[in-house]
Amino acid sequence: INFLNTYWYHSYTFNFLGPFHKIQGAEDGLMIIPFDSEIVAITGRRRVYGTSGNTVIDIHKVSGSSDSGSVLSTKITLTNAVSDGQVFGTNFVTSANATATGVTLPVFNNRNFDAFQGLRVDIDSNASGAKDLTLNVWFRAR
Repeated sequence: INFLNTYWYHSYTFNFLGPFHKIQGAEDGLMIIPFDSEIVAITGRRRVYGTSGNTVIDIHKVSGSSDSGSVLSTKITLTNAVSDGQVFGTNFVTSANATATGVTLPVFNNRNFDAFQGLRVDIDSNASGAKDLTLNVWFRAR
């Protein structure tokens, strides 16, 4: 039972396929969590990391129709120097990380969400020529 309580995760995937641009305001959707939860991991992959500049990803908490602001004290940053296809991620339960040179993993100032609060992913900037970002948000009941 303890194993299941610790490692029974649910996930939601944000896909930004093809070339894309700066996105702020849930143009690509909003994850609404149906029960009190905590974010336990973030994983992702970029097929093409780009030719110049950085991709910066932010995560916001949304309550009803109000943006409660960023939940990250350090945003996810993917430089164009990362090898294409490289995966990245961090598991806050086990403290395990998968990263590469040029990837800054997120640091949360709050990983707890109440029932029916939303989570929104913003792209603050995108590296030139970057394509195909998948970002997985893993969560469990609390």
